[in-house]
Amino acid sequence: GSGALDAVERVIDKLIRNPNDETVKVLMPGVIGKVADGSGLEFLRAIGYKPGKKPFFVYGRHDPAIVWMAKASLEKARTGFEYQMAAALDASEATAHQDASVAVAAMRQKAAVPEPTGTSLKTRIVFHLPKGGPGGGAMRIERHFAPDDALADVVHFLGTLPNHQSQESTQWELVEDTKAPPFWWCVCLVRLATPVR
Repeated sequence: GSGALDAVERVIDKLIRNPNDETVKVLMPGVIGKVADGSGLEFLRAIGYKPGKKPFFVYGRHDPAIVWMAKASLEKARTGFEYQMAAALDASEATAHQDASVAVAAMRQKAAVPEPTGTSLKTRIVFHLPKGGPGGGAMRIERHFAPDDALADVVHFLGTLPNHQSQESTQWELVEDTKAPPFWWCVCLVRLATPVR
């Protein structure tokens, strides 16, 4: 994304203002170090940083000419197509996450459809939700739905789960565990899994 370029530019701006600023003399690369092709760390090396005690980078002898050339290179890169696309994608992703948060908050304003009781017709759905934190594993939640409940009701139920049980909607995957098509639309297993990246 555009975050690495923005982070490098903040470092360059600080070096221009005050090369003895302690906040830039020793850096933990953060987002700069996460650039897939390694160009973020390569850029740091080119402007005078050297690997120090892991995971830190230490700024060596200040060379104003190199710092100003780096600033010019960053300004040129900022006008390029790749940066513009990365910035647009970052903004789109941020908006999507914000929209999802608003949608979940709105969804939680309305109660989930009631679970059928007694001897009425019902279909059991089992949800396997990944647990966060070390060890991973899965959390199992069972819930009955009426035959006339829609898939939207199932999604609404998932959206109203408490935060420690809910998953981002990008992690939902419907997996049917029967070999033959089910008699009822929802005789299935819903597995919520982390997407493969």
